[in-house]
Amino acid sequence: MQRKLAVIGVAVLLVAGAALADGIDFQPTFTPADLAEMSDALGDSISFPLLGPASASGLAGFELLAVAGGPRVDTGDNWWQSGVDGSAPGGMLAGYGVVARKGLPGGFDVGVQGGRVLDERFWGAEVRWAFLRGGVVEPGACLRLVYSRFENAPIDLEVKEVQLAVSKGLTVVTPFVAVGYRQVESAAWFGEPELVLHEYDDSRVTGEAGVRFNLTPFRFVAAVRQGAALAYFVGFGIGL
Repeated sequence: MQRKLAVIGVAVLLVAGAALADGIDFQPTFTPADLAEMSDALGDSISFPLLGPASASGLAGFELLAVAGGPRVDTGDNWWQSGVDGSAPGGMLAGYGVVARKGLPGGFDVGVQGGRVLDERFWGAEVRWAFLRGGVVEPGACLRLVYSRFENAPIDLEVKEVQLAVSKGLTVVTPFVAVGYRQVESAAWFGEPELVLHEYDDSRVTGEAGVRFNLTPFRFVAAVRQGAALAYFVGFGIGL
């Protein structure tokens, strides 16, 4: 029964993500201010989410998650009307993808992600070090470095973030919180009557909180993240 639920959950995430696919399409009315708003929203969507405990997973640790989520957006704003060809059901700029993580010696974990948002591909990588590895009494705590970017998209976007995260593993439920500092850089060609390269660069403090339900070997994760806007993420998967 648990296996069937996990498979159904992953399928729902992937189908929902495909249904929400839109495209980036700059119109003559798209402005540099719109680039800033689009970059912030996309940064919220593709920045590699924590989605799990801060404790070290150990050398045998491995996790594979199907993930979907993103920030709420106002599709009446000019950046959406002039830069996006499509809709946002439920007011969500929802992306979807896959996250894989592997435990290493010395309290280190590494991870990679790949997915799509606005019908464009993105990828990312993370390295984290658990300086408190977590236990029956001791919480887990880690320092985390993440990087994400678009691949061959109309907008050249990259996101860098450093996070400090804390979690406490219980029997079935693991709550976690994190605070971070994120930098978003973007560049795109647009404008009439002649295309001009416009750039955007901004940084901000971020926060994330969530909970993971452990039904070994299956996992379900839900998290909320504050960046430029409030974003929501869910994940289904398996792990050791």
